[in-house]
Amino acid sequence: LTKNLIAPFSTDMEKAREIYSWIDGNITVDIKKYLKGETGSSTIATGYKPGNDADPDAYLNKILKKKKVLPADYSNLFLIMCNISGIKATVVKGTYRMSPRLAGRIIKGSKDYWNAVFIDGKWYIADTFSGSGEIYREKKKFIRKFRGEFFQIKPETAIMSHFPESDQNQFLF
Repeated sequence: LTKNLIAPFSTDMEKAREIYSWIDGNITVDIKKYLKGETGSSTIATGYKPGNDADPDAYLNKILKKKKVLPADYSNLFLIMCNISGIKATVVKGTYRMSPRLAGRIIKGSKDYWNAVFIDGKWYIADTFSGSGEIYREKKKFIRKFRGEFFQIKPETAIMSHFPESDQNQFLF
């Protein structure tokens, strides 16, 4: 799937954008699990060992079969597809805040995941989960709505809304 998606493109930026677009157009949020506070498994991001449950092929097949995932799964899928494409990427764990009234507040148990992707000698942020649509908690509903502005975010801009657990994952160097 990944190799077919990226075949028409020659640059890493084009390939990464196609991966981002495909994920956001084909994968949806498991709203029931998300509203229960589940965020998904970060085992792929923290280390893959052949033959264990974090086998990228098995994990990828599971996601492609279900097509309903959680935030960490969006990021893991982007990571795996970038790795297949030869694009350097990583998963970042942290807190995401869009509302200015939430600035500086830490919400216990809040975990969000996004990616950093290295293209043309620079790091950029790609947030496939946020770019996939909108969650309406009161209606217990997810509405798919492609939002391209969550791809290729400069770290200086991303730090206003994406707060990684580790300072090194700010990519502000």
